[in-house]
Amino acid sequence: MSESPPSLLPRPLTAAFGANASSWTSWLNAPSTSLPQDAKMNLVALFALIIAVLFLRRALVNDVVSHIKGPRRTHWLIGNFLEYNTSPPASLVLKWARQWGPVVRMPGMFGQNILFISDVKAISHIFGANSKNYDRNRESLKRTSMFWPGSVVTVRHEDHQRHRRVLQPAFGAASLKSANEMFQRSTTSLIEKLDKVISGAESKVVDMGKEIKFITLDAIWLAGFGADLGSINNPDDPEVMKYLGLEASDIRPASTYSQILARWILFRLPSWLKWTLAPWDKRNINAQKLSRKNGVEVGSKLVDEKLERIKLGEDPGKDAISRLIKSNIDAEARYKFNRHELIGSIGMLHFAGHETTAWATAWALYYLTIHQDIQTALREEITAALKASPTNSLTSQDFEALPLISGVVKETLRLHPALAVILREAYNDDVLPLSQEVQLDNSKKITELPVAKNQLCFINVSAVNRDPKVYADPDTFNPLRWQNMNIQKVPGLITPYSGLLSFASGPRVCIGWRFAVLEIQNVISALVTNFHFEPAPGTGINSYMGSYDTPGLVSPAGDKSDVKIVSYMGSYDTPGVAPAPKCDGKVKIASYMGSYDTPGIQAKSDGIGKMPLLVRRV
Repeated sequence: MSESPPSLLPRPLTAAFGANASSWTSWLNAPSTSLPQDAKMNLVALFALIIAVLFLRRALVNDVVSHIKGPRRTHWLIGNFLEYNTSPPASLVLKWARQWGPVVRMPGMFGQNILFISDVKAISHIFGANSKNYDRNRESLKRTSMFWPGSVVTVRHEDHQRHRRVLQPAFGAASLKSANEMFQRSTTSLIEKLDKVISGAESKVVDMGKEIKFITLDAIWLAGFGADLGSINNPDDPEVMKYLGLEASDIRPASTYSQILARWILFRLPSWLKWTLAPWDKRNINAQKLSRKNGVEVGSKLVDEKLERIKLGEDPGKDAISRLIKSNIDAEARYKFNRHELIGSIGMLHFAGHETTAWATAWALYYLTIHQDIQTALREEITAALKASPTNSLTSQDFEALPLISGVVKETLRLHPALAVILREAYNDDVLPLSQEVQLDNSKKITELPVAKNQLCFINVSAVNRDPKVYADPDTFNPLRWQNMNIQKVPGLITPYSGLLSFASGPRVCIGWRFAVLEIQNVISALVTNFHFEPAPGTGINSYMGSYDTPGLVSPAGDKSDVKIVSYMGSYDTPGVAPAPKCDGKVKIASYMGSYDTPGIQAKSDGIGKMPLLVRRV
């Protein structure tokens, strides 16, 4: 057996990469026409020097932030990013806040300290009058520009205000009324589909995670863009797959030391170097390219079609993008979007409006499934309201007047915000006011916190939404609490939706939050008035974190025993199937971390977003 070539990595870097050092060693030793060997070695040497400078510069800092309490550094170079990326963030950041207090310090890359903040006075300072100093950090602005160039999430200050001004009519009262009608049209398709699925049987197990994903896709494209996809009945259609390709759902957080380090490097290099330096990350790079390509292709087609209709004197539609284009035509020259910005807005609105709402709806249905008394009471509330309505339908005002459906949506978004944390960066030195005294690890006590320029601040949404001083028994799903709360907001914190931080706050508050709430209300109301939902035999739920908070099933491949639902980390908290390296033989519905908190099945196969429930007609 031939010996493997010695590692060309410096010993500290080999230690940093751990088991994955061989990937870099192979790259260094492999002949390459794209990058000469000397160039590779020079890059490694330069990289080692950068690491040393960054680490020493930060390690020698002895400021107040360095004495904030928090978890101990788990890796000399990467800090605690591996733990953060591979743990359910909602539960992890909640644990930190309850253990260390409203301001927590997490060791980051190269000696950097990152703040996790749940102090409402500090958060109000960040989101309020000082919001220009605490904006999205430079790295996240660059990252979103890779997906939706020219959109509102990629710009700052006056340019951001210009974008919001032009976008606002697309989310006003008239647009909301039209959207409500389109949401109801979409839910009719879902009811018809489920009727066909359970036809001839008393009840059937249905993957409601999948059905909700496609019905919310239809709803956002009908109400948002005026396009009738019909994905609920044609989920495998190539056009539907193209629209789903806008989401870049294949992107996952770095889950090894080498991935974390490589992505940190890659993100700071020209794109032409990415393929050479990190061939194992092609999945993420491909997902980025696919998302951008599909976004430009789909956005260009929509914009051209609607502009052509306007040119012919026709109404382009009552959807959000049609209203945006008409608003843009009427806007003053200094506010107008160019074509690049219009196209970028379509991809961004799809990404922000589909999966986030889909998985929040899935979590709401899951909670109603395990709380049968609430499901029954909600069915009675909606049925009575429909009977009292002269049109046998409900408006957004009708929904807001119904206490239980309002409570179900609020409680779901409280427990499962799309993002467990919101990242902000201090663009200048500042002092954060604190609502309560914080004791440092050197025993000193402070009531304000000096922060330096470039300080990263993670707003701990989960901790604020589950503050025991505001919400009794904060980890329990209890929609009735919203009927009894005297003050339905966190004192000192201004948010758009009942004091919850789920839609953020300040200038970057979610512009489509009313649409999201209304869509969830429509889908859940239609489902519970027509069908009864129970856990599939042997199911239960737990929660992990992904990109969004996403529900899903958990089990080894081929396992047919008990099922449990958990939550995985990707981008959102998302329901779905998760790999279980050490599974106890039971299937669980978990929440996956990708981008959102997403429910799903945990198994050896990729099952993110799956949520099997027993469904029967009412």
